[in-house]
Amino acid sequence: MVEVKVDALAAELMAEVRRHLNGVVAAAIRNEGAGYPFCLGVPLPTLREIGRRYAPNQPLARLLLSRAMRESMLLASIIGDPSQHNDSDTQLWVDTFKYGECIEVACADYFWKLDSARQLAYEWLFMDELKMQRAGVTLLANLYRKDPNRVNPPSPYTLDQLYRRIALLSATGALFQPLLFLTQWLARSGAGDELIGVLNDSELPQESHGTRLQLVECIRFEREEA
Repeated sequence: MVEVKVDALAAELMAEVRRHLNGVVAAAIRNEGAGYPFCLGVPLPTLREIGRRYAPNQPLARLLLSRAMRESMLLASIIGDPSQHNDSDTQLWVDTFKYGECIEVACADYFWKLDSARQLAYEWLFMDELKMQRAGVTLLANLYRKDPNRVNPPSPYTLDQLYRRIALLSATGALFQPLLFLTQWLARSGAGDELIGVLNDSELPQESHGTRLQLVECIRFEREEA
């Protein structure tokens, strides 16, 4: 009976989503190279509006994650129930991390609420895969933004390790925007001086110098705005 109810909810939800399909947006998403197998072009704010009409539902989220459609994968993060999360669920979401938008929405709408969010953020941040580094940076930024009381590094990580990881990853152009987002919230938390010191380290790779300067300017800007 539970499976039938979830199937019915999924059908109801996707019927609502289809009413908002947008061919122009879908074409733009394809032209940006997102690579989704199937995309209806429903704008993310609309998906959030639709998803938040439903009570958190982890079985429904798992079903949505099984579908190779942009809107379904994004809605899973909006509708999922973090209190019902288990280890196998983590992999279901990670399987969608080949799409940058899925990383952004998963971290902003779902993963930051987990009790294990800090541990996951640091583990992902120190992985070798670019998509996992992006997920780690994005999740940690959302934690600093939404729940700053939960951002102290979990053992065995330290803040110095975090700052040095940020400095090293700044050489990766694809991570610039997520790193800028994280740096902004680190600065607002009072981490400016220590992070600036690491970013200005002359022993860091020269190819990241320009990006590191931009991160330093971000910190200074946040200080001026405070």
